[in-house]
Amino acid sequence: MNDMQPGTLRVLEPDEDKHLMVSPVEGMVVRFGRNRPEVHICIGPDDTSVSRLHGTLEYRAGCWWVRALGQQPVRLGHSHVLWCGDEPVPLADGRTSLQVEGTNPNEVHVVRVEVAAGRREPEKPPSKRCDDQTNQVRGYWLKPDERLVLTVIAQRLLLRCPDATLLTCREAVKELETLQPGVWTPKKVEHRIGNVRDRLAAQGCTVKPPRGETGYDDSYRRKAVDELIRSRTLTRDDLRLLGIDDDEDGAAGALVR
Repeated sequence: MNDMQPGTLRVLEPDEDKHLMVSPVEGMVVRFGRNRPEVHICIGPDDTSVSRLHGTLEYRAGCWWVRALGQQPVRLGHSHVLWCGDEPVPLADGRTSLQVEGTNPNEVHVVRVEVAAGRREPEKPPSKRCDDQTNQVRGYWLKPDERLVLTVIAQRLLLRCPDATLLTCREAVKELETLQPGVWTPKKVEHRIGNVRDRLAAQGCTVKPPRGETGYDDSYRRKAVDELIRSRTLTRDDLRLLGIDDDEDGAAGALVR
């Protein structure tokens, strides 16, 4: 895109929109969602997990800003999660993927865009700027199978059970066996948890014991889960993956141990 005007937005995926290019004009809005007649970028047209208008890309103050409008969050790249109601987030120059989880936990709908380099730095978001101390983006990236595993081991915390503890890997396998028979082993569960902890640690979270100190690993695993819940990466809504109603009163009664 070296010959493009700085700030030009190009849609690389979905394929049907690969030729879509949008000039950086103040106030320009590009809409994405599943309702083809009303959006510029159609994703998941037959998937009701994607909202009819799921989000927008808006050019303001020298930058393209991503805003989430759907019930499911929009994941930017491999780390950030943007929820409906969050302040919009600026797109960096170069390529970025915007991802929305589908009804099928193994399916992710993707919008890949590219912004031509050379624009000036953004001055302000296209809505009221939040306080500098406010974390504008909630959550961390979780793959569908990681979300399922973490929801299983953290379900007592999500249900706010008194003196809640995490399920062990073996206990988690028993739960997972009812959902996906013959798929999970304690080693696979531990591997998924390890991947998530590595990702959190890479972003500065103290969720792994110091080298050589393994005796306190349970407490550090709890720190990882607490961070996922604090950041709203895991919420009560995820309990639906386990067939548990997320109603405030009904959910607690649905857990039988």
